[in-house]
Amino acid sequence: LPNGEPSLYKQMFDVWLNEVEAFMTELYKLWKIKMPFQFTTFNWDTPKVPTQVDSDNCGVFCMKFLDEWGGEMQSFKGWSKLRKHGDNGKIAKIMDLRIDLCSAILTNSSNSRKEQVLKDAT
Repeated sequence: LPNGEPSLYKQMFDVWLNEVEAFMTELYKLWKIKMPFQFTTFNWDTPKVPTQVDSDNCGVFCMKFLDEWGGEMQSFKGWSKLRKHGDNGKIAKIMDLRIDLCSAILTNSSNSRKEQVLKDAT
């Protein structure tokens, strides 16, 4: 925020992280194992996130953002210029995102049915 105060989300995350740290610390003590990392080393990374223009495609939007995080964010170029309602360009772009994600999931090397999917597609 402009005045330097943390957002509500950061405050909630800080509370959650403190609880996880307390739990993990006690668990490692119980197991008599040295903690392999320090929670104090976690850093906040606040990426520039494109704005979702509707209220019903958040899953697709989030998955595609995570897929492209740290890259050029090509799928989101011009996203904010699309109108919220009645824009066929927005509908087409969301369908493209859905197809990209579906293809990535179906053809991923961790998909045990990948070969069958590829065979059925040809």
